[in-house]
Amino acid sequence: MPDSKGIIEPQKVAEALTPQTVLVSIMHVNNEIGSVQPISRISSIIKNKNPEVIFHVDAVQSFSKLPVSPEEQGIDTLSLSAHKFHGPKGIGALYLREGVLLNPLFWGGGHEKGLRPGTENTPAAAGMALAASLSFNGRKEKIRRLHSFKEKIISSIEREHPWARLNGPREEGAPHIFNISFPGLKGEIILHALEEHSIYVSTGSACHSDSKEPSHVLKALNVDKDSLEGAVRFSLSFLNTEEEIDYAADRINSVIAELKKFQTITS
Repeated sequence: MPDSKGIIEPQKVAEALTPQTVLVSIMHVNNEIGSVQPISRISSIIKNKNPEVIFHVDAVQSFSKLPVSPEEQGIDTLSLSAHKFHGPKGIGALYLREGVLLNPLFWGGGHEKGLRPGTENTPAAAGMALAASLSFNGRKEKIRRLHSFKEKIISSIEREHPWARLNGPREEGAPHIFNISFPGLKGEIILHALEEHSIYVSTGSACHSDSKEPSHVLKALNVDKDSLEGAVRFSLSFLNTEEEIDYAADRINSVIAELKKFQTITS
């Protein structure tokens, strides 16, 4: 189980290993609350206990936003998706450490070194490569800006609505994802109210956008029912500007104030 900020303790991973364990898969950055897992420490403790276990890292949310180095961090396999760094949708990449062997899930052709049949999507792959290259141009400054944007919105909400609750980490979290609960309000209503101002947020990850169930991530953090229902996920981009962040912070606060006023009248 994760701690109150969504961090997996490496020792807990080691305790979960059994003689039958062949693979450990960890999401580097949680896509709902932005918690960052201690990849190097987890890898070290896994390899010390059983060097045969394959360690996979889902770097979809961390690639270009955080340092990712398979060799230095002891990662055997790593996956990423192009659309998370402004590349084409529908294309991704899988890193395999030399010596790691995979069996194909589909058969019928020798494409992708025999791992996946079907004609390669060359234009999308080229677009992904270019997007990856561009995302690393001035990356340190881009990440610094994201951290400052994230802090500006959180601090603004805290000043105007001190009853709001940040779910997950703050400074030590990912620079581009954070989750805030507005207890007593409904996340879905906040979402649609912000849409009217061209601010697009979510009540969970895109992967579970069709689900009406409360976030399993927040439930794992023991978030109370009111905070679960009033949770909103925010994500930022390298393309965001200071003006957009100021606009968003102002509109978020005004929308929450209006909804809170309406709640008081109707309760």
